[in-house]
Amino acid sequence: MTLTIIKQHLNLDNNLDDNLLTSYATSAEHAISSYTHTDYDATNPSHEQAKLLIIGSWYETRENEIIGDTVKEMPLSVKFLLDMQMEVVI
Repeated sequence: MTLTIIKQHLNLDNNLDDNLLTSYATSAEHAISSYTHTDYDATNPSHEQAKLLIIGSWYETRENEIIGDTVKEMPLSVKFLLDMQMEVVI
C-alpha cells in the first residue's frame, strides 16, 4: 500500500505527517499479523482495508485516552474484517 493511498483515505494533501503515517502503516501490519496469527498479506483486501482503518484511527486519536466523548466501535470494522478472515483460514 502506498503512502498516496493512505493519504487519500485520510483526506490529506500535504507531506507534513509522512513519517508518522509510514510508522503507523508498519505498526498496523504487525498488529494485523499478531491478531490473525498469520503473516500480513498485502494482496488480501481485508488486510488492506483493516490497515487503512487502523491507520485512520491512530491518526485521528493520537492519545491513549479519550475524555468527554462516547466511543463506540463501528460495525463491520477492523475486528469484523480480521475475524472473518481468520474463519476462512481455520
